[in-house]
Amino acid sequence: MKTIRNIGLFVFLLTLAPSVLRAGTWGVKPEHGKTYLISVGQDTKNVLTPYKYSWQRDTGLAFDSYTEGNDTQKWKLIAVAGKENCFQLVNAEGEYAFDMALNSFNLQSGFPCMWSQNITNPNQQIYITKKGNGYQLSAVSAKNNKTYYVSTGSFGAREPLYCGYEDNAAAAVITQFKEVPAVVIPEGADWENAKVYERNKETAHATYMPYPSTRSMKADAQRYDKPWLEPTGANYLSLNGTWKLRWSEGPKPVLLGKDDFWGDNVSTDGSAWNEITVPSCLEMNGYGEPMYVNVDYPFEDNQPHIKMKGDLKNSVGSYRRDFTLPEGWENKRVFLHFDGIYSAAYVYVNGNEIGYTEGANNVSEFDITKYVRTGKNNVAVQVIRWTDGSYLEGQDMWHMSGIHRDVYLVATPKTYLADHYIKSTVTPGATTAAMGSAATSVELTVCNRDKTAAKKTVTVTLFDPNGKEIKKLKADFVFAAGDSLKTQTVDFGTLSGVKLWSAETPTLYTFTFSQSQDGNEEEAFSTKYGFRKIDLSKGYLEVNGRRTYLKGANTQDTDPLHGRSISTDLMLKDIAMMKQSNMNTVRTSHYPRHAKMMAMFDYFGLFVVDEADMELHKNWDGPKTIINNTDWTGAIVDRNVRNTLRDRNHPSVVFWSLGNESGSGLNIMAAYNAVKELDNRYIHYEGSTRDKAEGTDIHSVMYPAMDAWRSGTTGPVTSDVNHPNTNKPYFMCEYAHAMGNAVGNLREYWEAMEGSQMGVGGCIWDWVDQSIYSYDAIKNNQLTKNGFPAYITGYDCPGPHQYNFVNNGLVNADRAWSAELDEVKRVYQWVGFNLNKDSRQVKLTNKYLDRNLDQFYLKWTLLADGKPVQDGIVKKLNCAAGGTETVDLKYNPTAFAGKELFLNIGLYTKEATNWCDRDYPVAEFQQQLAQRTEVLDKVDNTKADALHATKNSDGGYTYANGKQKVTFDGQGNITLWAYEGKDLFMQNNGPRFDRYRWIENDNPMEAYGNDPTDNGVKSQTATFQLSDDGKTATVNVTQNGNYGKATYKYTINANGTIDLASSFEAQGNGARRLGFSLNFPEELSKVRYYARGPLANYVDRLDGSDFGIYETSVKDMYEPFAHPQSNGNRVGLRWLTFTNNEGTGVKVETAGDVAFSLTPWTDAELRTARHEWELPASNRTVAHFDAVQRGLGNASCGPGPLPQYEIEKGKTYSNIVRFIPFSEAADDNANGISAVVNPATTTTQVYDLSGRRLPEAPAKGLYIQGGKVHVN
Repeated sequence: MKTIRNIGLFVFLLTLAPSVLRAGTWGVKPEHGKTYLISVGQDTKNVLTPYKYSWQRDTGLAFDSYTEGNDTQKWKLIAVAGKENCFQLVNAEGEYAFDMALNSFNLQSGFPCMWSQNITNPNQQIYITKKGNGYQLSAVSAKNNKTYYVSTGSFGAREPLYCGYEDNAAAAVITQFKEVPAVVIPEGADWENAKVYERNKETAHATYMPYPSTRSMKADAQRYDKPWLEPTGANYLSLNGTWKLRWSEGPKPVLLGKDDFWGDNVSTDGSAWNEITVPSCLEMNGYGEPMYVNVDYPFEDNQPHIKMKGDLKNSVGSYRRDFTLPEGWENKRVFLHFDGIYSAAYVYVNGNEIGYTEGANNVSEFDITKYVRTGKNNVAVQVIRWTDGSYLEGQDMWHMSGIHRDVYLVATPKTYLADHYIKSTVTPGATTAAMGSAATSVELTVCNRDKTAAKKTVTVTLFDPNGKEIKKLKADFVFAAGDSLKTQTVDFGTLSGVKLWSAETPTLYTFTFSQSQDGNEEEAFSTKYGFRKIDLSKGYLEVNGRRTYLKGANTQDTDPLHGRSISTDLMLKDIAMMKQSNMNTVRTSHYPRHAKMMAMFDYFGLFVVDEADMELHKNWDGPKTIINNTDWTGAIVDRNVRNTLRDRNHPSVVFWSLGNESGSGLNIMAAYNAVKELDNRYIHYEGSTRDKAEGTDIHSVMYPAMDAWRSGTTGPVTSDVNHPNTNKPYFMCEYAHAMGNAVGNLREYWEAMEGSQMGVGGCIWDWVDQSIYSYDAIKNNQLTKNGFPAYITGYDCPGPHQYNFVNNGLVNADRAWSAELDEVKRVYQWVGFNLNKDSRQVKLTNKYLDRNLDQFYLKWTLLADGKPVQDGIVKKLNCAAGGTETVDLKYNPTAFAGKELFLNIGLYTKEATNWCDRDYPVAEFQQQLAQRTEVLDKVDNTKADALHATKNSDGGYTYANGKQKVTFDGQGNITLWAYEGKDLFMQNNGPRFDRYRWIENDNPMEAYGNDPTDNGVKSQTATFQLSDDGKTATVNVTQNGNYGKATYKYTINANGTIDLASSFEAQGNGARRLGFSLNFPEELSKVRYYARGPLANYVDRLDGSDFGIYETSVKDMYEPFAHPQSNGNRVGLRWLTFTNNEGTGVKVETAGDVAFSLTPWTDAELRTARHEWELPASNRTVAHFDAVQRGLGNASCGPGPLPQYEIEKGKTYSNIVRFIPFSEAADDNANGISAVVNPATTTTQVYDLSGRRLPEAPAKGLYIQGGKVHVN
């Protein structure tokens, strides 16, 4: 309902003041706030009117005849602040304004249009200046600062006079204004009204679970210890489970009425109703489709209205279920609690409308006391998918709808303890960050909603981590009739000898709360609390008086089976893996986490940047129509206030975050001030830093480059981490964009951060891929296709998606450990190693905040040519946090002269923790002690038969003896290599120059275009020579091309060995690797190699990969990514065996720098496939042997590789790769068969079932070695 016509024009006009009804006259002076007809003459024949010409994309304007009652021909003038005679012309229909559309630089004339209201847009700032007997209309272009004047003319008799503009004042049309009655536009529906974001919701409060007594609370021992568990014996009734559902979709949401849906006696029998499990997402149950929307909206950007784009639809999920009121609740206050609903909902109980809610990830709680009854009751919830609240929920994620988090009832006394706020001022101990004192108080709020006279006593008791009572205090609340709310503070004074909370030692105390009346206990609950001090006053972060860093990741609620609804087990899985990878911080991007996950953060120990549910990505830059619009102030403040009030008792919260990518302005400042009123923690908001505005206590940046500027406030890390231009502590709220094969140069970020003057830390974007299964795959239990998970991504679903940017995780959706996580774990680790090779001592630097290294033991291993030859354990360490300790190592390298030597050192847990097993490596280190010999052994051809040369028709040659046959074409390409009649290279697929690589960090959009994948070879020539004794043949190849030039020297040995000496030089842009690729037969699937491993590594992602001998398979070397891409690279290849099930195949040896990978597909094939399950069938293994490959960098959203990790144009890169026919069993050197005694595989190749590296096989249990599961 937009106009007064909908409510009865005549009746409405009778209510207006006589002054408004007076007939206006032409020629009046335009004024702010009044409504006018605008004419090119003093009549109604040619008034300014929205008019869409056939050739226009958007609605334009004309001067057309006035039609009585046509409110679209009326214009309300809104003065532009600070500009004289300047107005916005708002169409009386209320949604659009007159817009000059001056959007290009070189304009002379054009046509205005109707556009969404935005008074800060210069195109809508119309100057109305006196000219003769009327007024001319003009606007100043923000593109070229020229003035353009509204003009008119004729397209012919069938069209009205057009409304145009010209840059010539002489062309300006003279207009007249006539005041008319204002058009009153009633407020829209709740879900299209920015000012309505809740109705009858309870004020937010700290999380608690009420029990009937202290005894029953403590009897529920498991939940008393772990507050995320399902309670037993509480005044609690879960409404999770099976609900009835009616669902509809269409251009506009269609809400069901009382008789059809929410009335008390509505039947849910019949075909109109289905069943659905709550919590869940409607789209994951087949009701509508998920949408991956990030930088846009699926509806037109015309706040606060919702008009879906194109064929996209809005939907309504109408949920209903019965419940039985628990016995004894009749005289209690009963609350209906929702942990999250997307996006808005009306709530009904027993045929009564209870309230309305927006804020999809904030708690919604309703007092339903007067609506419930003994016995059977019903609750109905009508959920609207897209609402005005969706404008504030433009996060980078799958957008789904429904009751996606827990639903339950709780009961309290009629007069009840409504909130509790624990406050402490901690003074850390002088010698340790683990102990201190704490001035402690608890603010108690008791609600007496019925305003009856009452006296309540609240007892607050503090228990230490072992359950010993420390102190008990009481407060009496006396209510006279009419009193409704009272707040008191109980002061525990200064507590001494307090064990302080940190992410490393998450020591939790327990506050219990008991409410009684006349000595009779009515209610009890408990809250876990940690004492700690967060301080930025020195320009960097101190926790409990000692400097530390936030090493973390951004997280999302995502499950491939359940979408935005994640289980307790999955929450615990994520937290354990974060702890295992040495993370200590989570940013809740970009909405609050479930309350029970906050309890987990406290318990396991993770710092939290606690972010409110707000992102205005579509409008975060430019005019910022929402962040400066007072209509939205209440909703934005409400989301922040609710987050703060719920979570301010959690010690894990180090910073509040006001939201994400929403610009800066008055609504940010309103939220900032509101949060500051409620809690004294520091406030984070990157948008204020970006805009050089107030509203943040932290200099926060996204995706900074190491040594370059990326925007006005995102300067080089190396300088900003010491001197940010805001002089506030420096925090990378998003960095190291982990899309696909990623996380390059992480070490360099942290070399700059640690020890800096103002560095706080950073959170990688992000933790986990958001791939999901389609509903059809779930319904039909077809979760795999062609051997791969049947995941879908952003471009598989409707809406203005951003392709595959929904998958940016360090781990895939299945949470399998990854190569990226190996790197993060090593770079984030909290122990530094400095090896003195001369004294054979290692200096350990303890970077922990408050952990002594006596919790770990040290194990070292000496590797000679990749084989472990010596090891030792140091069981007793004693190094306090912040200190150093020098440890003697008893290794002796003298017996291994001439061999390449590495020393591995690791620190392992002595005992299991709540996030890892015993013997878990928390810190690892490898250093080379002696380099390898860079010269390959001389080939022995003495016992081999001589080679014979045959020239082929194409000018190439075949070299053969009784054992082997090697054929080159005329350009010097190997087309055949066979040994004893078996092909070792695939025919016509021997070594070829290869420059192409594609990962999403090279260019994420390249996969959706036609960028070339060819190798750009323009010319290639070869010379052929057989030695006089026939024991060697030499083929020299010279090659030139667009991306590089190369020379190859093949030496074909009579014993079957082929040496390929290569030299490459980059000639132009586009070479991401310089090397060669070839195809091996598919049957060669077993792999052993001596290089960096065990997982993939790249030149700028080496820290998490150590040299060693590893055993795997081609299948296991493949790295899964949501969009297939180049993967599986290993740097520093020394040797490789590549065999079939019988143990025969090829051995590769190297000299110089060689990186290799083995996969069934070319990089072009990987790029072309949109999903793993679309990869083509393959009967070969594509092997890459690179002399150089550029780093990974972070360019999918951020800077590319650092200069030292790029391929240097004009530089020569050379190596030698030797190919040898190989058998694990044979000993036939004379005939070229290389017999190798299989060396012991490096001990670092033992893993638990989660992919975590173990120092050795466990004495008991399952483990992985050699790609197989074993059991002891």
